Amino acid sequence: MTAQITPPAAVRRAQNSFLPAPLAFLAGGGITAVAALLTLPGETTAGTLTLLGLTGGLCCCGAWLLAAWPGRSLAANLKQACETAHGCCTDTHAQVVGLVEDLHATLDKTANLNRLHLENVINQTNDAAEQIVLMLQNLDSAAGDLMQGMEQFSSEISTSLDDSNRILTNNAEMIKLIEQHLTAREQAARLERERLQSIVGTVDKLNELVSHIRDISDQTNLLALNAAIEAARAGEAGRGFAVVADEVQRLSATVDKTANQIGQGMKEMAQLIDREFANKQATAQEHEEQSRFRQVHDQLLSLEESARRIETTVGNTITVLEIKGRQIGQVVIEALGSVQFQDITRQKLEQVSNIMLDFAGHLGGLCSKLRQGSDSVQSIRSQMFAVESVLERYVMDDQRAIHAQSLGKATATKSSSLPAIELF
Repeated sequence: MTAQITPPAAVRRAQNSFLPAPLAFLAGGGITAVAALLTLPGETTAGTLTLLGLTGGLCCCGAWLLAAWPGRSLAANLKQACETAHGCCTDTHAQVVGLVEDLHATLDKTANLNRLHLENVINQTNDAAEQIVLMLQNLDSAAGDLMQGMEQFSSEISTSLDDSNRILTNNAEMIKLIEQHLTAREQAARLERERLQSIVGTVDKLNELVSHIRDISDQTNLLALNAAIEAARAGEAGRGFAVVADEVQRLSATVDKTANQIGQGMKEMAQLIDREFANKQATAQEHEEQSRFRQVHDQLLSLEESARRIETTVGNTITVLEIKGRQIGQVVIEALGSVQFQDITRQKLEQVSNIMLDFAGHLGGLCSKLRQGSDSVQSIRSQMFAVESVLERYVMDDQRAIHAQSLGKATATKSSSLPAIELF
């Protein structure tokens, strides 16, 4: 589109003072056309401006010569025409430089505004990523503490079960002795009393074991509660862990209930032994006593079987908890790796901002050279902003692909000399 430029005042005065209307219109139109050409895009330099100015001046000179030849001095008309053409070219050149400088100022402000917006986005995403990393680290630490607690709990359970097995083994041996005692009633009552007291002592030990099992049940319940809390904090990743925590809590309640039943059974068994010991005088009661001791034998065997089941259940639960704990740790590690997207986004946005700022600064340098008017067209063209130079700044393959697509070129191959992206 051709720019609309009004002829300078000097030209209008020359038209009114020296030229007839047709010739004055010709001269003014020639100079105005020269000024319009100066505003068109293209290879506009100081040399080009001079050439166009001389062309416009020649047009004006021709018009003046045709109009003033009869009665005016050729030298005076030619001088005034040249001065008018030179002033027109100078004004137009100043207008072009002013427009370019205004464009540079607007572009510089826009680049700074975009840079501030991009920095704000980078800071916000960086803060969010740091918060996510912190929460994941806390989750990983909590999972580690939970696994350590489970290992300690497993060790304590193993020790308690070993003690329980030893006691149950001793009880089996004592039952055999009781059976032998019942079949050999001829032994002295004193020996029988001592053996019965030994059984009572064993029952007391079992009561202590039951109390210890209750303590373990309480610890298991507390551990399950902590696991449920940590699973709730983990959200979707801890859902499986929450299910396991509920199962452990129910197992703890079952163990506590079983321990109470065993304790009650032991208490009743001790009372039964005391009553039988006090009333055991007549021979007629021997068969009944033997039957009751057989019940004690069966109860102890049932207790052993229950202890075996508890051992198996606790072992399986600990195994499941260890597996879930490792899964949570793996999820945390993968999540930490995924947070690296923020670093990639930050570096891409910073490169976009730097490219805009560099372009604005480069345009400012070209404005200075246009104002001076000392450089040729080839010199200014060689100093223009090279979009191809931006390729060396990229650190991601997708950036290079987008760059090649924008220039209509094939995707650039990856080079080992290219800069590497920075991660956490």
